[in-house]
Amino acid sequence: AENYKLILLGVNETSDWLIDRSGKNRKLSDFPNAVGAILSTLLVMEPLKLLHMFAMAKFPVAVWWEQPVQALPPRMLHKPNWTFFNSTFGEFPGTEMGKFLAAKGFNQVAYISPYHNSSWSIDRLAGLRQVGLNVVDYTDKEFASPWDYKQIARSKVPKLSVEAFARDLLKRKIISLIDNDKNFQDLPIVCVNDEVASVIIEMNDEGTIRTSGQIFAFDNSAESYLQRIPSYEFNTQALVDHMFYYLENSDAYTGAQKIQEILGQVVEK
Repeated sequence: AENYKLILLGVNETSDWLIDRSGKNRKLSDFPNAVGAILSTLLVMEPLKLLHMFAMAKFPVAVWWEQPVQALPPRMLHKPNWTFFNSTFGEFPGTEMGKFLAAKGFNQVAYISPYHNSSWSIDRLAGLRQVGLNVVDYTDKEFASPWDYKQIARSKVPKLSVEAFARDLLKRKIISLIDNDKNFQDLPIVCVNDEVASVIIEMNDEGTIRTSGQIFAFDNSAESYLQRIPSYEFNTQALVDHMFYYLENSDAYTGAQKIQEILGQVVEK
């Protein structure tokens, strides 16, 4: 939209090289006319390595920080031509969901997460409580993400059966979390993500569990539209717009908060 010529690079975390789309190794000096860089730490296992590759850049650097905010070294926050952007981590997604629920008249909800060994699950629960909701938590700290279940599945079954096996593992975990708690059956339910919400609806339809409460979730994925789940949308479009605006107007961020938190909203279906 802004008529930039975009050069897309990946990072080989084993060799610490940047790589272009043809697989060729590149370095920052290969792009002397670059006016800025946008870095995404999504699925980067060692994000600080990626940041260090751009540490000497003279142009503005906008970082989409897809990691816990606490993991960001203070020295990186003080770099004069760098600004960090966050839309998914921290307590504010949970806080925004909590405000939405409170506005609808809810004062007590259940929160269910089989991924509570992650900062994002913990923060979403904290955000819900921050607005004064009485939250009954059904959480488990064994795993940190859906990938953990899939890793187990890969070691147990053939490739074509991985998704189904992982979903079955998730169902078993949810059953253990609820443990026939009758309180859960009547409460509105906030799920840590759309996937968990969809599984709960599926299990309720199967008769595996019973719930009559309205279900809410995070991600606003295609699954939430199929199941008509009100879900918190992380505003990726605004995030990208803000990052490109920063590249053009980095002086406007002088002295500003170095982590820009981009709010989303709950989308009702």
